[in-house]
Amino acid sequence: MSVRDIRPPARDPTTSDLRAPSPSLSTTSGSSQKPDFRSLPAETPRLQSATSDSLHFKSYTDVTIDSNVIDTMTCPVCYGTMHTPKILPCLHNICKKCLQQHILTHVKEEIQLDLQPSSFPCPVCERTLEPPDAAVGCEKWASLFPTNHFLHTYGMILAVQREEVDCDPCARRGESTLATWWCRECSEYQCHVCKTVHGGFKIFTNHTVVPVKEIAENPQIAIPKYEPCNFHKEKVTHFCRDHRMPCCSQCLVTSHRKCDHVVTVEKQFKSVTGNHEYERLSQLLTKYEDMVIELVDSRRNIVDDLAVKRREIVEQVNAIRKEFEADLRRLENKLLEDFERFHVLEINKLNAMTTECENLGKQISNAVRLVETIYHSGSESSLINLVEKVSSECQAYEKKLREGQSTLQHVDYDFQVDHALLNVLKTTKSFGNINVKRTKQKSENIVSGAKILRTSAREVSRMRVWIAGDRGRCGVAGGAYFEDGRILVADHDNFKLKLFATTGRLLSKLVLKSKPSDLAMISPDRFIVTFPGAGGVQFIHLANNWLTEGDFVNTNRLYTSLAYSNNRIYLVCTSGISICEPNKCAEVSFIKFKDHGSSLGAPSHIRATESGLVVSDRERHAVDFFTLEGNLLQSYTAKNLLTPAGVELDHHGNVFVCCTQSSNIHHLSEAGEDPRILLSEKDGIENPEIVVFQSVGSKFFVSESKISQRDMIRIFKWR
Repeated sequence: MSVRDIRPPARDPTTSDLRAPSPSLSTTSGSSQKPDFRSLPAETPRLQSATSDSLHFKSYTDVTIDSNVIDTMTCPVCYGTMHTPKILPCLHNICKKCLQQHILTHVKEEIQLDLQPSSFPCPVCERTLEPPDAAVGCEKWASLFPTNHFLHTYGMILAVQREEVDCDPCARRGESTLATWWCRECSEYQCHVCKTVHGGFKIFTNHTVVPVKEIAENPQIAIPKYEPCNFHKEKVTHFCRDHRMPCCSQCLVTSHRKCDHVVTVEKQFKSVTGNHEYERLSQLLTKYEDMVIELVDSRRNIVDDLAVKRREIVEQVNAIRKEFEADLRRLENKLLEDFERFHVLEINKLNAMTTECENLGKQISNAVRLVETIYHSGSESSLINLVEKVSSECQAYEKKLREGQSTLQHVDYDFQVDHALLNVLKTTKSFGNINVKRTKQKSENIVSGAKILRTSAREVSRMRVWIAGDRGRCGVAGGAYFEDGRILVADHDNFKLKLFATTGRLLSKLVLKSKPSDLAMISPDRFIVTFPGAGGVQFIHLANNWLTEGDFVNTNRLYTSLAYSNNRIYLVCTSGISICEPNKCAEVSFIKFKDHGSSLGAPSHIRATESGLVVSDRERHAVDFFTLEGNLLQSYTAKNLLTPAGVELDHHGNVFVCCTQSSNIHHLSEAGEDPRILLSEKDGIENPEIVVFQSVGSKFFVSESKISQRDMIRIFKWR
């Protein structure tokens, strides 16, 4: 017999004698990836009420096994098809064999230390798990966890469709034989020999045995009708509402005799489906999933912020060190220059004195030679005359020698460090301290449907956008907030685009031909700006932090704002919305407000999503929500929504509206529902004009039209 590369899932011997095991309601994947509760396949098996005394599954005739099911059947440890999948308390499913090996690996150290292991981590989520019975040897823990019969049965069906299912009786004997038959009553796969033996027993005479090929064509045949009890291995027939657990006949007798609310499985199923409990559970899981995503994002943002802060501290430490080095180098140079001048003077002085002594020595030596010569060879008169002269010179020699001896000094150098510098070095114990500040972070996000409504933000800094050369006060009419912290603003009053670093340093500026009224990002290196005064729009390019002008496109209408989404540019004016292609801004279509039963008084800003458009109207004090075809869905108005200006969308599709006159920022869902006030005067906001969210991150900035605040933008961060 040839050995196949892929082994089919082996049957769980604990359920081989069951007459009718059924799939479990748990369909949790064993995959280590994040579950997506919003994308469950429409054909997921669902229990239906039976016309007889049993439950059955809806037809599988038209069901095709897609990639989602195959992924669900993949073991997260061995990445193969699960064999006897065991479901853990954290709802992850693992091969029984893989789970046992994982348990033994993690308790090995405790066993070596003669400790009694009592838990182990889940191989997927690392949650600490306890076995159902810790007193049993850890080598049997995997068997104690319940088998996911749904996945087990589905694995068998997959194996059947791959023609790789083994004969169950042969497998119990340790043999491997390809199965060709399936007994419905025994829920067992059989080879031809075992099928013959099986049919020879009188007790099995009425069993229905069908070819495996029929299961491949119609999987519903192999779906058992009942879930086996985890305690007694009998079929589950009732459900105890007091303990919220399924029961078999033995459970009813032994554990639930005194329970008041025990119903049949059929009745409980009707209650679950009738009360839409599955839908509510799915929605609840979706909300939890979004909240987890938010928590992960917040922690990643903290990691990013800490990385940025670390770079800033390193740069600050290096700057301080360089400043100290520069000051020390300056003091060193001055000291060495003064020392050099002093040294030269001393050396010159000593050299002059040495030369003078050498000349005196020459005179004395000459006198000695002269006296000796005259004494030995000269006349008496010459000697007498020389003695008188030499005696007179000796007086001069003695005088000079006494003067030299009296002025003779030993010269040495001594270096003394400035006491102030020594005190700095002695008193300074470290370069500085880096403290970790931890603050309690309260999550104030509210889950609404499948979206997260963030309701609390705090101001973290302010950035000055006025630069040298500006004509007067700034008027930030649009902008972009990059992932790395750079900020691009369109200054309406000064005819400029300005790019700032995260530290507030000006990286680049571009003087425009007219006053920009809005800016939209097409890509991180390509933007488009509206010029209502010049009757056109212009593309802007960004490369290596350098802004350059692109094509200028004349328009027939005066557009006040624009947005980019769905590979289209949307421009708004008083009469309607123009839809343009993104390359040359050529108009594809124009939506007239009057043709759709709506009219705008003074449209300020427009933003686009994948499913609709949002436009703020200063004159009507309203925010209008349109479809992409221009149909008005609804208009949002409120007493505290006065003169709406800038509109922006966050990563979740939530809408934020800056209200200049009412000095607040409104926060709505993508559908224009669940209105809330994000920031107001109590947060220091006055006359907000625009709000811009970071492309990836948790920050956003707000510009204000108040005279004293026009030269600054305020940077906020989600709590």
